[in-house]
Amino acid sequence: MRYQHQIGHKEYFFLADAALNTAADLLSNIIKDQEPQFNILQDGKLLQIGWNYFRVSKKEGQYQLLAPDYTHNPFEDTTVDLSLALTYFKEQSKAISHAGIQPLETTFQDTLIVETGALSADRIYMIRDSAPENGDSGWTCTSVFFSGPSSLEDYVKAYTYQLRRFCEQAISILHFPVGTIAVFEKGRLIEAVGENNEKLL
Repeated sequence: MRYQHQIGHKEYFFLADAALNTAADLLSNIIKDQEPQFNILQDGKLLQIGWNYFRVSKKEGQYQLLAPDYTHNPFEDTTVDLSLALTYFKEQSKAISHAGIQPLETTFQDTLIVETGALSADRIYMIRDSAPENGDSGWTCTSVFFSGPSSLEDYVKAYTYQLRRFCEQAISILHFPVGTIAVFEKGRLIEAVGENNEKLL
């Protein structure tokens, strides 16, 4: 579906599944709020909105929003179909709202530490040990719950977007605060608790 809007003398549009109209409206409202003050609709401009970065491309007098292509290399590849980006945006917004938390800025290009066993385990734990800093999200993903690594060789660094390969639903809680522990069983969220063991989801 084509979502088309006009702000002042500028027209912009983006393409996404019709089922994502609520997320599309939220995206449009953010742009509507930001454009008058920051002039964000410019050819080549990158817009950080939540976890995603959208690229503005001027085409035949209109501005089109492009999304990172998470099915390939989102650092280099873009797609005209915003459906996947808006799906993540929708799920993250819903999780933040339900948990009633103050989100921590986290993007698809931030890194996390992954225990290699978690890449194939049925049950995994997501633990946020620290606030985002210098591109590090502060998240650790393990297959066994414990306070620290037994061997550095058992761990690799990954980008948060790479969670989609082995625990896609974990992307929905990436904005949760320091101290969060989330448990996933076969890719499905079982529970998320805060640093004082209060239930978040």
